[in-house]
Amino acid sequence: MKIFNWLSRKSPAPGDPYWQFDPQIHFLPRLNKGDFFRLSGFDFGHFIRQPIAQFMQHRDLEIEKGRSLSYAQKALYYWWYLDAQVTNGGFVQFYYNGYDPYVSTIIRGLEYIGDQQMAGLIKKADRIYRSNQALMEKARTEELFESDLYDRLEGLSRLDDQYYEWKDQTMARIESYLKSHPAEVGVDEHGEPFDHNYSGPCRTAYPDGSDQTVFTLENGQVDGWLQRFYPDGILQEKVHYIKGTPSGAKEEFYENGNLKYRVENDAAQQQQKHQWYYENGHPQKLECKNMLTGDRAGDFREWYENGQLAKSGYFVSKFERTGPWLEYYPDGRQKIVGEFKNGEYLLQDFWDENGGHLLQNGTGLYIQESTRYGGQKNRQEHEYRDFHRHGGQKTYSDGVLSLYQEMQNGREHGITRTYYENGNLREESIYREGKKMSVREFRKYENPIVVTSITSQSCDNCSRDGLDIQIPDNDPQILNGKELAQKFAVDTAIFDAYSDDHVMTYTYQVFVDTDGHVRDFQFVAACNTWLSEAVESSIRQLVFEPGYKDGRAVAFAHLVWHKFQLAE
Repeated sequence: MKIFNWLSRKSPAPGDPYWQFDPQIHFLPRLNKGDFFRLSGFDFGHFIRQPIAQFMQHRDLEIEKGRSLSYAQKALYYWWYLDAQVTNGGFVQFYYNGYDPYVSTIIRGLEYIGDQQMAGLIKKADRIYRSNQALMEKARTEELFESDLYDRLEGLSRLDDQYYEWKDQTMARIESYLKSHPAEVGVDEHGEPFDHNYSGPCRTAYPDGSDQTVFTLENGQVDGWLQRFYPDGILQEKVHYIKGTPSGAKEEFYENGNLKYRVENDAAQQQQKHQWYYENGHPQKLECKNMLTGDRAGDFREWYENGQLAKSGYFVSKFERTGPWLEYYPDGRQKIVGEFKNGEYLLQDFWDENGGHLLQNGTGLYIQESTRYGGQKNRQEHEYRDFHRHGGQKTYSDGVLSLYQEMQNGREHGITRTYYENGNLREESIYREGKKMSVREFRKYENPIVVTSITSQSCDNCSRDGLDIQIPDNDPQILNGKELAQKFAVDTAIFDAYSDDHVMTYTYQVFVDTDGHVRDFQFVAACNTWLSEAVESSIRQLVFEPGYKDGRAVAFAHLVWHKFQLAE
């Protein structure tokens, strides 16, 4: 009887096929009890939605399979679409990408879990869209960010900021509802209903019976320390809760048992101390944060893996520092002596790796080397006079000059040049006391050609009707990708609307049969649609190595990228 009480709260909406629910075929996934109670926010949302998404398989099946989802499950599942689109590109992107059929269900779902505020905002957005639907349909014939939709639908875009402000509240309301009504979303790992009023000890176990998660519930809420263990019994994580809400205090451990990360609360100072550690036990970083805002505030330290101090300073807000800023080399020798004063960084002294005192009392040469994501090595050579950049300033990327600036008393004054990664001049500007007076742009190549590449990787979450898609044990490669890429003829004029170093990408889900031939494909994303017909023709001709699972040939899915870029 309890189950059907909540079913009667909302009758199916006529004309809204996504809102239909048949309780006789209710999908109730098995959910890890420890994760159900310990996770929060969007982590909890992902945890609940993931098995639902796997069950739904594909958007083409949502009306049929959606009849097995409760109204609470629908509330989370369909709102997740809206959140992903609006967070990435606003309400304009949500409607442009064709998610409008879900709007009625999203609104009903939010109203069902009690979020009238967000439901009202989406109703307002939908009214604006409906009154401009013809404009949207016309704009869909071109690439979104090349259209003027954001300008012409300014009223719709103005709602984005309100959405960003409220989205965390919406997730919290969904979480609160689901945890208060667990019968609507699933059962525990043993197939038993969740008791949201239970008080007492609780645990989950690995298949061998050893502890996986150990915690205490008070009226269905985690209270005290929740502990998670590695399969070998070593403590993995400790998180402190107060009536279902993490207090902030926690500890994480490496598999060797050494401390990895610790957060300590200092209520008197309204501060949290975050400490990271290397696997060998040495400290890695210390960062203090304001308990209310989460911004950095207080002492800051970084260490090398050998235990030697690397950096030290003091933060007064998220980005603002004050007082001395010191840096050291791994052997303990001084690298930098600086000071933050009234929001300005005063670089006082710098020593290079050989001990050369290149910058003294704010005058001289400062050299900074770093490695960016992807392995790119950068080197900056800055000349200083009286604590300000003065003279020639150079930046190198992988040994190639990428930026040259002439500066006077901390402001650009003279020539500023940027360069392509091949070393050719990209742009030259003339500055006078920090003001740009003129600018000239240059092409990357004198005689450009378009180079095509075709690559792929396994798509583990792809599915297609009529094909038993599986994840093969091997990693099937494209056999004729280089041949097809060489045959691809593209005029360089297609890049006139882009910069010369732009990489034009087309992404598709490709479904491959047991013989390695393409059975079907589906568009995922692209910079534009100009080459879609040629790309799809190329995809039809792709031949893959067969995929095997347990020694048997299987159908599989790959993401395939066609990339086009200029070269010489």
